Amino acid sequence: MSSLPAVAPEETETVPPPAAAGPLSTLSEAERRIILAFAEAAIPPVRGLSISTTHVQHKWLSKFEDLLARMPREQRRGIRSLLRLIEYSPLIFSLRPARFSRLPLEERERQLQGWEGSHWLVRRLLLLALKAIVAMCYTSVEEVAASLGYARDCLSHHRSDLPRT
Repeated sequence: MSSLPAVAPEETETVPPPAAAGPLSTLSEAERRIILAFAEAAIPPVRGLSISTTHVQHKWLSKFEDLLARMPREQRRGIRSLLRLIEYSPLIFSLRPARFSRLPLEERERQLQGWEGSHWLVRRLLLLALKAIVAMCYTSVEEVAASLGYARDCLSHHRSDLPRT
């Protein structure tokens, strides 16, 4: 016999599935703050559409979180660890007692330049990987893609429709 008391079904707490928690439920508030600070410093505006423009920001961040949610757990942990590394990188690499997300934009850009010019290949590759993921999510926002001249239906044409050279 078990010594644990029985719990009545009405006393059990139901936890909503992750999707029910809202569109931005994959990252914590701190992780969102870090990725937004990173993106603003790493990705230049595209023809007047800054990555930090509110409506654009919500769309690319939602795509980023959707992508993160579909990754295997180990990869999600890796991205989260990278975000924390970036957050504390001013202290780790520059001995500056500040968090990346709380630095002014110009200082964040300088911090990322330090990553780009690092002698450590792994540091450069981690920066490139996160930058590529963010850029992919950002440029997949319809307004940004249109401002770059991407046609949404560019892959829907048949090969016979293509001009011959």
